[in-house]
Amino acid sequence: MYFLNYFHTCANVARLALNRIGTAPVTFSDLDTDYRKIVKSMRVIPPPEKSYRVSFEDEDLGLFIRSSGVFDEIFYDIQPIPHDEREHFRNLIVESMNLLKSIDSRLWFMVNLLVTDVVFLKSERVGGGSGSHLFGVVCVSPSDTWGASELLESIVHEATHLNLFVCDMVNSLFNVPVDRLSENDAKVVSAVRIGQLRPLDKALHSAVVAVPLMYIQHLQSKTELVDLFSDSLKVCTSGLLAKEKFYTPYGKLVVEQLATFATSQNFDRLSADIGNPKLAVFRNELERV
Repeated sequence: MYFLNYFHTCANVARLALNRIGTAPVTFSDLDTDYRKIVKSMRVIPPPEKSYRVSFEDEDLGLFIRSSGVFDEIFYDIQPIPHDEREHFRNLIVESMNLLKSIDSRLWFMVNLLVTDVVFLKSERVGGGSGSHLFGVVCVSPSDTWGASELLESIVHEATHLNLFVCDMVNSLFNVPVDRLSENDAKVVSAVRIGQLRPLDKALHSAVVAVPLMYIQHLQSKTELVDLFSDSLKVCTSGLLAKEKFYTPYGKLVVEQLATFATSQNFDRLSADIGNPKLAVFRNELERV
């Protein structure tokens, strides 16, 4: 699958760097540096030079998120996080990233590349948030009962959204303006918000994020999310396939890859796809002639 392929992510970031800042990274270190230059060009508050920055609701990014209202639909009734809890969350995210590295180092690399900031908020709603309008940022409103595994799932969920944003910026998923995807004839039942009709782009995102969540639980011999999304992913991808007229050739192939996994739920094949160098760059049929 393109959106989970290690090489495709690297190639997309390299192409985005060439387009946005005029340089093409040569080494993995260059890739990370250039990605942060891209993020800096797209955000009011620049990212850290290395790794990911952990911050809270009363620091620069948290204050910007709250004052700008960019995530008001996701996070509300935000409360202060006590200082003793902040140290707990800082330690928990290190534990979570170490867990991801032990589960699949390729996914760890992608998350480590794409996520420049993790902002903790205490909201009435538990969960995560991200958006193309705040590149590189993952917001998390954790439950008091979360351990490293639950925080990991939230971060992977949001990092996968970020990765699909990069895929779309470089290759384009849809052949119509985004507003068109919210009209009734373009809506599809979500894979994650089970039973809810969603705009086509959001339905596609829901199917895309369901896959790595199922995968990392499978690798830990857990079944909760595998069982939860098994049928809803099939329903969602069936609906996505029926909206072929809205996709570019790249978008169509991404949906077909999703549908193949939804039907087979072959995690060994998925693992192979993550590290398949043949998926590094998309070539449509016209380019192959």
